[in-house]
Amino acid sequence: MRVSEYNDKVIIYLNKYFLKDLDYSNKEEVLKLLLSLKKRISIDLEGVYDVKVYHDKENMIMELYYLDEIELDYPSFNIEIYNNCTFLLEFNDYFDIPKNKKVLIYNDKYYIDLDSLSNKEIIKYSDFYQIVHFNKKDA
Repeated sequence: MRVSEYNDKVIIYLNKYFLKDLDYSNKEEVLKLLLSLKKRISIDLEGVYDVKVYHDKENMIMELYYLDEIELDYPSFNIEIYNNCTFLLEFNDYFDIPKNKKVLIYNDKYYIDLDSLSNKEIIKYSDFYQIVHFNKKDA
């Protein structure tokens, strides 16, 4: 699990260890997962959020966008689910990329397929990349 917090959004990356037996198309199951994660992460989630969920069979990214129009003492989530996404690791420096990986270059950034790394490599290089996604329909 990896959590990144920005001014107006929170991004949560989860791998297969957190997603066992999850029905990705069921918004109620995704909501239960999100509420269980709320207890595990150190980010205060209160108010209303738009949540975009991107997943493939082994990875998921949840993007939580804070809607400041309504203030609540408890979290409320509007969930949209995007199926069959592809996940890439985005590097700014070519020399931060693990050796012997197929590299894509776009707009002065370097990308490798998330599935090309072992869990050990994902952790080892975690300071050097951002996880990005796109829907295969958009490709």
